[in-house]
Amino acid sequence: RPPRSTLFPYTTLFRSFEFRVHHRFGKLIAPRSYLGLANGATMSLGVGYGIVDGLDALARWSNAGLDWELGLKYAPLRQVDGKPLSLAAFASFEALADDPAKAENRFTGNFQVMMSRLWFQRWSTQFMVNWSMFTNHAIGPRVDFGDGAQVAEDRRGSLDLGLASTVWLGKKKKHGIDLEYTLPVPVGGNPDLFYFQGGDAALGGANYGNVAVGWSARAGLHLFQVFVTNQNAIHTNQVAPGPGGRIEDGDIYLGFNISRRWKL
Repeated sequence: RPPRSTLFPYTTLFRSFEFRVHHRFGKLIAPRSYLGLANGATMSLGVGYGIVDGLDALARWSNAGLDWELGLKYAPLRQVDGKPLSLAAFASFEALADDPAKAENRFTGNFQVMMSRLWFQRWSTQFMVNWSMFTNHAIGPRVDFGDGAQVAEDRRGSLDLGLASTVWLGKKKKHGIDLEYTLPVPVGGNPDLFYFQGGDAALGGANYGNVAVGWSARAGLHLFQVFVTNQNAIHTNQVAPGPGGRIEDGDIYLGFNISRRWKL
């Protein structure tokens, strides 16, 4: 059983349909925010369908950029089949339907490879490598080529390394403690290589990646997660470049995920 990651897509069982709600409140620590309830929230509604064993499809929509994401995930190796670990690949296409004056690079894509394993029947881990194309959606980024700042077109993508882990608690293992970290790969002396939101886009922004700590519970065909994170985006391409804010400046968000599965 792979960890139920807050950021990465997970497998839907064969011939089952799953409805998913992902929600991030506004800043947890801010004037008159009421723990983020009074600030602008980010949400995503999605469905997953297990086409055959090891292959499932994902479709979801987010109010951030009015973003549609369509994806496929294939797992040629699965621990449940007696293999020592699970190996999966995920690819998705995203289209930001927002006003063109509000978002650049409106058609993008993502590619992931994930490796996961359940240890001792209680501890699951997942390692991920992700490449996302055209991840700078800011309008009119300005670049100084030596003769003054000018508006430029940023076609860079983002490369990420991620690790997620869940420790299952209780006799029936229906509760878990979730940890997750995703690092947009720093570019060092070559800022033209990758787009790193905290490093070269947000002046004084975070130089660390996405962090999430939470609790999950399973009840029948329902799954519920609640967590705190420094990333308020949800869809893959918007998460990939990392957060632009800083935890020490109060850029912390409360979030939850809910899913319900139906066997067909």
